[in-house]
Amino acid sequence: GEHDKIGVYVKGGDISGTSAYDFDIDGGIGMYLNNAVSYTGTMDLKGGIYDNGTKYRTIGILAAPSFGTGTLAANIDMTGAGGIGVYQETGTNVTYNGKIDLLGTSTLIDQGIGVYTKNGSTFTLGSLGEVKVGGTNNIGFYVAQGGNLNIGNGTVTNTEEGIFAYLEGGNMVFTSGSSNINYANVIVSNGGSLVNQTGITTGKSGLQGTGNGTLVSNELSGIISSNTENAVAMAGEENATVVNKGKIQMSGKGSVGLHVNGAEGNSTGEVIVGDNSIAYYAKDNSNT
Repeated sequence: GEHDKIGVYVKGGDISGTSAYDFDIDGGIGMYLNNAVSYTGTMDLKGGIYDNGTKYRTIGILAAPSFGTGTLAANIDMTGAGGIGVYQETGTNVTYNGKIDLLGTSTLIDQGIGVYTKNGSTFTLGSLGEVKVGGTNNIGFYVAQGGNLNIGNGTVTNTEEGIFAYLEGGNMVFTSGSSNINYANVIVSNGGSLVNQTGITTGKSGLQGTGNGTLVSNELSGIISSNTENAVAMAGEENATVVNKGKIQMSGKGSVGLHVNGAEGNSTGEVIVGDNSIAYYAKDNSNT
């Protein structure tokens, strides 16, 4: 149809070289990959369009179910609204060593997404990989139920207010290689899990959990730091579980270390806050 065009379809072959690739077909797919390719050039992704009330997102690279396991290094400049840089179908395992730059002005309903990972798939940001969350209403990573996100030694550049990752039933662990994220603001919902085992820096919203079965945990080795004013380090709502076994240190004014509202909170670790700040805040049958 008009909005499902494919720029390049690869099955058993390769795309090589470093040439720039401009993709502005609204709602289409730049590269549909059944296997990994060696292309290291830059794709300019223009974004999607509304047609008779339906949103058609533009996708830079789609890893089909038959993609299996492989490494990609194409760069994607997302200048349009509501596009998706890399889209992983179920059962794919992608290591990414390119750069995704989210630059577009998107809406809250149709946010631009750097990487979309579906059930049964894993995305790993390699040591050469980089994701920059800019523009308006864009998020770095969206992980669906049963998907997994590994940042590895890659680099993520975010804004204080920006959402680094949204785990809608997905799972993520911050490990020792996850320190190259300037503002690790994450939302986890729908029974997903977010575990921190290392030192990270958060911005305004910190690590948020919402919904039954959702877990946000700062482990013994975890240190959550922030110098952002009016920030929250860890938060839980709607029966989520928030656990702090490690250390929270907030130096910005007006901040909250652990905030639970209708959720379960448990802190056996250390919480240090700055001026005019609150270490623990509990509301509506919350436990801390």
